[in-house]
Amino acid sequence: MTTTPYFLTINLDADNLITSQSGLNNAEVLSTIDAAPAGLGYVVCGTGVDVPIGDVPIGNLAAGDLFLSNNDILVRDLSVGTSLSSHVNASVQLDSSSITVSSCPVPPPWSFVEVTADDGQNTATPYYFASGSSQATTELAAHNITWDSTESYFTIANAGWYEFEMQGSIVVGASPTDVTTSIVQTDGLGGTEIEKIDKLQRIRTNIDPHDIMIKWVGYCAADNYTCKLDGDNTVLMNKGSTFTCKRIN
Repeated sequence: MTTTPYFLTINLDADNLITSQSGLNNAEVLSTIDAAPAGLGYVVCGTGVDVPIGDVPIGNLAAGDLFLSNNDILVRDLSVGTSLSSHVNASVQLDSSSITVSSCPVPPPWSFVEVTADDGQNTATPYYFASGSSQATTELAAHNITWDSTESYFTIANAGWYEFEMQGSIVVGASPTDVTTSIVQTDGLGGTEIEKIDKLQRIRTNIDPHDIMIKWVGYCAADNYTCKLDGDNTVLMNKGSTFTCKRIN
């Protein structure tokens, strides 16, 4: 005879799991379920013998909401009220290649651009990182953060907390030269800019390359962001200069 279960309880704590008909009777719990293929464990029924768990209909759930088979419990949507924790002899494992926590993807997206030759812009007027330079880009989830090699800025698709870090090598045309680096939100060179941070560095020799660095962490709206270089003499960005944008939250 087929009956509809009142409820199904799956208890993953071996110390508290009811494993017999007598144990169920003592707990004063009543439930019935159809017999199903063995594999996952047992449901103790109030009107019969211990029944192996197979495919179990539960209440008014729609088809595909929950499926139990052998050692797998497949759930279309899982909502955890307080915490999701594992048994002492097990661990919680997520096999998906990516998940979303709040609005931030996991793993978080990032974009990395590298200057690969000493052939970029060499002027005393402001320019953006890697302008005119040969360059290479590596990105994770480029639909979230993309380096635009024509405009020389990162385009961020979603608002959130981000980290920007530029590690550069430059040669200046005269000594001394004041070079200001800054992280800016921009609609393009010569257009509207919102400065996030800036740093001045005075370079007193025009013979050797010099390392420059700037870093900023903050909340960003979906827009374009880059590093700007501005010298009072010519400034050439060298091979090996890098710029990274990472979402952190």
